[in-house]
Amino acid sequence: MDQIIEKIFTDPIFIKVGIVIAIFISLSLLKKLFKIVMVLILILSLYGYYVYTTGAEPIGIDEVTKTIDEFKKLDEKKLKKAADKAIMDIKKKVEKGLN
Repeated sequence: MDQIIEKIFTDPIFIKVGIVIAIFISLSLLKKLFKIVMVLILILSLYGYYVYTTGAEPIGIDEVTKTIDEFKKLDEKKLKKAADKAIMDIKKKVEKGLN
């Protein structure tokens, strides 16, 4: 095992292949990040245009966090209802199987 690792780190061909692979991985990550940043810039500019044209007040951070908390509560309620329903269905199936 040590010979393999030593050969990989000392052989110039393996080092060149490793560098090329690292460059490809870096470029693919940067490409994806670039797309995400461009989408975010587009969304922010559209929001800015909307606020400018309508004359509306920009949404504050407090309102955003309040809305996020409301969505979390709704999701928790839905998950709890779905979990309770699934448990009841399983109990019914188990009872039918035992009878």
